[in-house]
Amino acid sequence: MNPYHIVVIDDEKAMEMLFNAFFDKELSRGEIKITYLEEPSNFFDILAEEDVRLVMSDINMPIMNGYDFLDKIQEQKPDIPVYMISAYGGKDHIERAMQKGATGFFVKPFDFDVIKTQIREQMKSA
Repeated sequence: MNPYHIVVIDDEKAMEMLFNAFFDKELSRGEIKITYLEEPSNFFDILAEEDVRLVMSDINMPIMNGYDFLDKIQEQKPDIPVYMISAYGGKDHIERAMQKGATGFFVKPFDFDVIKTQIREQMKSA
């Protein structure tokens, strides 16, 4: 079985350490694979070569914001679930992300148990 490939896009380097620590068992068992990007410009190169199953993207990034990135994913691969993550969880941010096609929205600092539950649900429905 191929691992469930998740791409996390966030310009905060600490996110990689947090995800690796929280998903340590799943990673070591080969159930999931996580690719980290500090900005989304390389995402579509990865998508062309790999079976990406889920994306988690920050909204505020220096080169391309998460909303513009979400628009591009919706144009090219609307079947990939995309969860937006942000330190700014106001109603406007959440509504905008959902209107643009986001599957869900997580506010930093977030509860990794909730994220793990959402990922497991996506894995079951895949």
